[in-house]
Amino acid sequence: RTTPSCVAFNSQQRLVGGAALDQAVLNSTNTVHAVKRTLGRTYEQVKGLPSECEIRKNYSYPYNIRYWVNYRKKQLQLSPEQITAMLLTKMKDIAESSLGCPVDRAVISVPAS
Repeated sequence: RTTPSCVAFNSQQRLVGGAALDQAVLNSTNTVHAVKRTLGRTYEQVKGLPSECEIRKNYSYPYNIRYWVNYRKKQLQLSPEQITAMLLTKMKDIAESSLGCPVDRAVISVPAS
């Protein structure tokens, strides 16, 4: 099963995977996608990547990338690692519901593109 690496935020909820991808056109400024490309990179390395979501530099963090989104009428600063954690949590929930038992160990394949 494939889960799109997309997380969206709106005034009421956080959407992950396919649900986030479905509403990306209507809420592009609060939708984070292709976050795997920014992991472990500096702001200078990612500032040219296409993204509707605002990416800002954070001077107090070694890999200084932060995504700025509006969620429940608040401005949030999220790191690529936080977005990735949301995706992995969703994938774990999907696996547990499909298998019908708790999942505490897994191998995850991440495509190159």
